[in-house]
Amino acid sequence: MTYTVSRLPAAQVKADLQRIWPASLRGIGNVDERLWWYAQAPAQCDDVFVLCDDDSASRIVGTAGFEVRAFAMAGRDVRAGLRCNLAVEPAHRTLVPGLRLVREVRRVTSSELDLAYNFPNQRAQPLFARAGYHALAAMARYVPI
Repeated sequence: MTYTVSRLPAAQVKADLQRIWPASLRGIGNVDERLWWYAQAPAQCDDVFVLCDDDSASRIVGTAGFEVRAFAMAGRDVRAGLRCNLAVEPAHRTLVPGLRLVREVRRVTSSELDLAYNFPNQRAQPLFARAGYHALAAMARYVPI
């Protein structure tokens, strides 16, 4: 299989996001609420990265993106990107498709933003390691019981 990654307005691929996100992202909730980050957030990024299966008439089979955040660093304001929404359909969850998405988002955020970070889940950590990422620290999540 061959894959390509494109950067498109989230609104243009909304139907694909509504199909892929609920099946791939745990706790996604309402897809329209998640799309708010791409269209209406104070420091928005309108685009999402889509993974297309070139062997299936360029059908969108995965997504990734980043949400822009404002940070203060060393006494100055910076634009930071939280890399997020990495989702690939189960039939395409092999190393190459995920790497293409992760590497393209990394390339773009590294060139357009002052700082970029992500919190991959346990299943995605090997993919991020293969893409050249290194953990800075561990993060624990706490929930009320």
